[in-house]
Amino acid sequence: MMNLNRRQLLAGLGGLIFVRSSFGGVSPLLPSEITRETLWDNLDGKSISWFHPRCCMVPLPDGGKRAVMTLQAISGSDYFGPVHWTYSDDLGRNWSVPEPIPSLGRRPLEGHPGLQQG
Repeated sequence: MMNLNRRQLLAGLGGLIFVRSSFGGVSPLLPSEITRETLWDNLDGKSISWFHPRCCMVPLPDGGKRAVMTLQAISGSDYFGPVHWTYSDDLGRNWSVPEPIPSLGRRPLEGHPGLQQG
C-alpha cells in the first residue's frame, strides 16, 4: 500500500486539476463525482464488520462493466478473516452477498490440531 504525506497528496491533486483543466474542464479519464456509501453496517454488533476493501472495474464481453471488490471480515484487533469477494453490475448501486475465495482461505496447519494458517 502506498503511503502519501500531505505534500505528495496535494501535488497529486494539483496534477489532476491540471489534467482536468487541460481538457476544457472535462476529462473522460476522471470521475465527475465521488460519493461515500455504506454497503453493510454492523452498528448492532451482530453482523460482520468488513475491512480492507479493494475494488476495480472489469470490462464485460458485452461492453458493460462489472465492479469487483475483495474484502475481509475483522473480529478483533488485527484478527482478519478469510478474503471474500463481491460484485456489482450496476456501477455500485447493488452488490452481491460477499463469498469466500477458497484459494485465499485458511488451511489446517499440519501437526497442530485446530490451528489454521492463511
